[in-house]
Amino acid sequence: MQSIIKKFKLSRRGILLPETLKIILAVMAIVVLVFLASNLLTIFSDKAKFEQAKGTLDDIIAVEKVMKDGEEKTYLILSPFKGALVYDKDNKKICACADFDDKLTCVSGGYCKSIDKEILFYDKMDQVEYIYFKPAPREILITKSIGIIKISTI
Repeated sequence: MQSIIKKFKLSRRGILLPETLKIILAVMAIVVLVFLASNLLTIFSDKAKFEQAKGTLDDIIAVEKVMKDGEEKTYLILSPFKGALVYDKDNKKICACADFDDKLTCVSGGYCKSIDKEILFYDKMDQVEYIYFKPAPREILITKSIGIIKISTI
């Protein structure tokens, strides 16, 4: 027992100073690694949500392009859960965003495509400025008429 105590050289207070420092540094390193891992995961998660919003908008535009005037089609929005569709009337573009805060943020930071028709959004029977993807999955009805595309929730 005496040899073990001499080997670690106890400080005046009886604490093993070098080993305590090693433990503190190891805990700090683990905290930093956990922080970096969570940030990395968030980056990949946000990119995946953006790609989902992009895919949803591309699908809706593809469905609209094959439709004839006066035709209606349903489309099932699967993701992203907190996303939305927004129409920018001034620039004639439709935008999809993964995390919807407001219309301006969605138009500036979302995935947008120019479109040559006016788009009207309806939630049930009321005209609205955007369509939430929430609750996902959400079914929408796309109606095409001359110069206008009407997208409404079902």
